[in-house]
Amino acid sequence: MLAEGLEVHAVSDQLGYGHPSTFIAAFRRVMGTTPGAYADQP
Repeated sequence: MLAEGLEVHAVSDQLGYGHPSTFIAAFRRVMGTTPGAYADQP
């Protein structure tokens, strides 16, 4: 969803996270980077 251009808050809502910060923390733990940095990769 991030690669398709959706905003972080929209992705976190669709995945059922109560707060975008919770999604960001989980994403960083798994992927080793923030969702924003991941979405900016070519």
